[in-house]
Amino acid sequence: MRRSGLVYLTLACAGLAVPLAAQSLRFLLQAVVVPGVRYQHLTVPQASWSVSVNVVAVDLRQSGLSIQAAHAEDKLRGRETVSAISQRKTTDTTVVIAAVNADFFNLKTGEGENNQVVEGEILKGLKMTDASADKSLRVHSQFGITGDCRPLMEQFVFHGTMIRASGARVELDGINHRTRPSDVVLYTSRTGASVPWDSTGTAMDIRLHYVAHRRDTSVYQVVSFPVAGGWPRLVVHGRSITDTVDRVEGTFPKAFLARNPRTGIGFSRDSATLYLVTVDGRQEGSDGMTLGEFADLMISLGIYEGLNLDGGGSTAMVINGKLVNTPAEKNTAGQPVERTVGNALLVVVNRRD
Repeated sequence: MRRSGLVYLTLACAGLAVPLAAQSLRFLLQAVVVPGVRYQHLTVPQASWSVSVNVVAVDLRQSGLSIQAAHAEDKLRGRETVSAISQRKTTDTTVVIAAVNADFFNLKTGEGENNQVVEGEILKGLKMTDASADKSLRVHSQFGITGDCRPLMEQFVFHGTMIRASGARVELDGINHRTRPSDVVLYTSRTGASVPWDSTGTAMDIRLHYVAHRRDTSVYQVVSFPVAGGWPRLVVHGRSITDTVDRVEGTFPKAFLARNPRTGIGFSRDSATLYLVTVDGRQEGSDGMTLGEFADLMISLGIYEGLNLDGGGSTAMVINGKLVNTPAEKNTAGQPVERTVGNALLVVVNRRD
C-alpha cells in the first residue's frame, strides 16, 4: 500500500469568545493514511484552557476498508493496550491502520460493560448495562456497524430464544452474563474453561457453539456485526443532547462537568463518514474536555450522531501501530504510558497483492 506524504497546515484561530461549535479549529497536521482514511491533529485553544485533539475520518464507501471490534486477548475477560491489539490483529491479509479504545470495562477483569459482538459472535449479551458506576439498571448507548458498512447508534438490548429439540422455546436473559440469580443465561467458550455456578451450587453445563450470523441475528448451536458500548450518547441529529443525558442514561455531574481525556465515535449526516476522536487531558497544554465541550467539538468536526466512549487514562489512538496521542496514565516514573484496556475499535484494510 502507498501512503501519501504528511501535509502540515497552520491556520489562524479566531473567535475564541464564541461557543466551541462555531470556532475555527487550529489544524497542526493533516495526512491521508490510506485512500479513504484521513488523520488530523489539531488544537482547540480557549481563553483559559486548550486541548490536543486527534481525529480519524473514514470513508465507509471506500472498498477494502472495514470497521471491526476486538477484545483483549480475544476473550471476554483480559486486558491489552490498543497498540498491542492493533499489532496482533494485523495479519498477512489485513492491516489495522487505525484504532481507539472502546467500551468502559472492569479494571480487574477487562470485561466490557455493555453488549459486545465481534465478527458476528456475541461475546456478551445483556438487557441492561453491567456498569458498577450506574446502579440505575439503564440501557447505555452502543455503536454498531452493519455488514454493508451502515453505522448505527442506539440503546441496543439483547434478545435471545433457545429452541429445544422438542421445539419448545425458552427466552434467554443473557449470554456470558448473569444480572439476577433467576436469569436464564447461556455461556460460550469465551468465558474460559469452566462456567459460573448457579444459586444452588451446581454448575450450569449448557455451552454454545457459534455457527454463523445473518445481519443482526447470530445463530448458535448448543454443544458481522460489531457492537461496542459507550456512555453517554452526546450528539443526536447534529445537536448536542448533553442537557438531557443525565436523565436518559444516568450520567453523573462529576463525570459530566470535569475536564478529562475523552474518546468518542460518530458519523456524518449521510452515514458515509465515520469519525474516531480522542482528546488528551490532565496534562500541561491539554486540559481535556467536559462532555458538553466534547459534544460541541464533535459537531464542529461534522459529526451528526456521536457517542462518548471510555476516556480518562484509557484514551488511546493508534495509527499504523503507533500511539499518536499522549495518555493521561503514568508509570512509576511519572511518564505517560498506554493503559491496558478491555476492547478496541479497529479500522482495517485488506492487503493488496
